[in-house]
Amino acid sequence: MKKQLTLKQLRENMGLTMEEVAVKTDIPVRCLKYWENVHSGRAEAFSIFKLLHFYGVSHDHVYTGPALQEVSCAATA
Repeated sequence: MKKQLTLKQLRENMGLTMEEVAVKTDIPVRCLKYWENVHSGRAEAFSIFKLLHFYGVSHDHVYTGPALQEVSCAATA
């Protein structure tokens, strides 16, 4: 199974802030925050494709489900 990145990981890998992405894509910061932190699958298809085009990736490489919970190794021991 190939590794998929979240929208937040894509943005951070490019070294961009949400504000910079918002200006360049004309997508409000509040929408970006919601999609990165809660559920990117609830975004309009047009907006997601706009972001993917901006980031230069295909939909196959992006996780667009509910926000992933970070689990530390200590929590599983």
